[in-house]
Order: sequence, then C-alpha cells, then structure tokens
Amino acid sequence: MVKPIAKKHRIVNHPYQWIISTRTLVSQIPESEENLIAAPFSLVPFCELEKYMDSASQVDIVAATIVSFPLKTLKSGTTFQEVLLIDQELKPKILTLWNEFASNEGEKINQIIQAQPIILGMRLKVVSFNGITLATRSSSTFLINIATPETNALQELLQNEEKIQSVTNNSRVPYTTPMKDPNVADVIQISILLADDKNASSWWIKASTSITNYNKKFWYIGCNVCWRAIYAEHGQTFTCRNCSGQERVAEARCRFLIELVDRTGTITATIFGKSAEKIFGVDALKLMQR
Repeated sequence: MVKPIAKKHRIVNHPYQWIISTRTLVSQIPESEENLIAAPFSLVPFCELEKYMDSASQVDIVAATIVSFPLKTLKSGTTFQEVLLIDQELKPKILTLWNEFASNEGEKINQIIQAQPIILGMRLKVVSFNGITLATRSSSTFLINIATPETNALQELLQNEEKIQSVTNNSRVPYTTPMKDPNVADVIQISILLADDKNASSWWIKASTSITNYNKKFWYIGCNVCWRAIYAEHGQTFTCRNCSGQERVAEARCRFLIELVDRTGTITATIFGKSAEKIFGVDALKLMQR
C-alpha cells in the first residue's frame, strides 16, 4: 500500500510512504530476474564525512565490512558492536551498531564476515569519538550484499586481497581516523565553549596548556584494546569484561589532567594516550618505571 505521508513524519524527503502489512504478499525473485537497484540516496565518501560530524545531519554510505569486533554490553545494559569498513578509496572507518542493530545486522555480518559483505548504510550519524566514526541512529537502515553499480564496483576492489590486507595491517586497534586541521573560522574562544548549551559535542579551541596537579600519576594501566582502566601489571594477560570476555594485555597509558587557557577563559580537560605522549614528549612506560 502506498499512501501520502505528512512532512513532519518523513525520514527521507519523499511525499509518499510504502506500508507493508500482514496482507502484503512478498516473494523472492529468481537471481536471473534480479535488476540492479537504483539507489534513492546520496552516497557520501569517507573523505567527506567530517563536514557532517556531530550534527543533526544523516549520511548514506556504501562500504565493505572487513573486520567485526565482539559484541559488548555497557553497565546500563546497552549493547553495541563495532565493525571496520572500507570504501572505494580504501579508507578505513569504524561503524558502531547499537542495540537492535548489533543483534540483527551485526549478527548477519558476523555470519558472513569472511566473505567481506558489502553494506549500504542509510541515515547514519557521524561522530567525533576516536577521530571520525559512524554510528547508527533509530532511523538507520541497512542493505547487505545487494546489487547496485556502487556495490559492484566495490566488489571488484575486494578481489585485490593484497590491498585489503594492507589496510588491516597498517591500521591500529582501535581503528581511528584523524581529523583534518581546522579552518580559522572553526576555532572558537573558551568563553563561547563555556556558554554553549550542549548544542555541539566537539569544538576546536586555541589555548595554552599547563598541568594542574603534579601529585597525581600521569599514567594508568588499561586494556590494550578498549583502554578501560584495570588492576593488573603491565604486560599481564587478562580477560577483559569490557571486551566481552576476550583475552587482552594490560598496558601503561598516559593520562594528564590539564588546564586550557585563552584570553577569554579557562577550562580543564583530560588528555590520554598517544596524544598526551606527543604533546608532552613523554612515554607511558617510562613514566610508570620512574
């Protein structure tokens, strides 16, 4: 049944909705009769995702899934699963499947991950967690291994196993994508950041940095994958609950509480890992051994 839909209820910019009910007859067509699906969406390449980051915008992507990570459960009971995607430019990107998407699409992907399934993800959000990553929202939709010109082109790329392997070998776990340097117009003053009523989740600021507490340790021991703090010795193998019971290695990681100051105000922040090592010219293991 096809009916008009009110503008306020539209997920996509289309005046009609297709309703499938218990009376709808659905039949599988023979492969010989399959036609390429005309994509009714605007695909965004990974190199352009940054412009949609931390906004109300939603994006459509086509990508191959080359790694699926274990399902995880937060203390709140929320479940999620991360998968590593690549697009036609061999750019890696993490997609986080939340709740029912982890249970449904995540499980389907897990079953065929060795075949590197190609997905069409619609109405995804772009977030600044661990660089630039993708995540599902309640209105997201996925099509797995369907035939379109875009998916066919990506399927040909997957035939080059050497290139695909180089992506996984040269990427670190967790896989992150660095953000581009900001334009001058993107940089705001600290006073504006402090006055922002949570309208954004990421900002660019230019400020001087200082350490506020020299009595606090500048390192901690954490899981080498999720980096959650644990009570263990550096180098010790353990079972990480946050990684769904997977065996991990405890590693030292930098953690600095800092103060950011510009001419308009002051704000505190915590800086972790390699970013802290680069800024302060230190090494987590050497700090631990002092």
